[in-house]
Amino acid sequence: VTRVSVGDRPVYRLRSRGDQVAVCLNDAVVSVLKLTSDNTLDTVMSETKHTDFVRGLGWRDDHCLWSVGWDKTVQTYRV
Repeated sequence: VTRVSVGDRPVYRLRSRGDQVAVCLNDAVVSVLKLTSDNTLDTVMSETKHTDFVRGLGWRDDHCLWSVGWDKTVQTYRV
């Protein structure tokens, strides 16, 4: 994979775990991409739970992702 488009804003943070990559841009959206056997990335999840910019991502395990944002909240995602 050499180039992927997940939105129209700059990427702020990436966090990988196995064949999945969590991505946040300079917005309130959190996306999870999965690397497939033919070396492409498929969008597994894309959600807007925050009301302001997302600034941190962390995997708890293969199916649980946390995000923190300028809205002073921590959000949990089941992937």
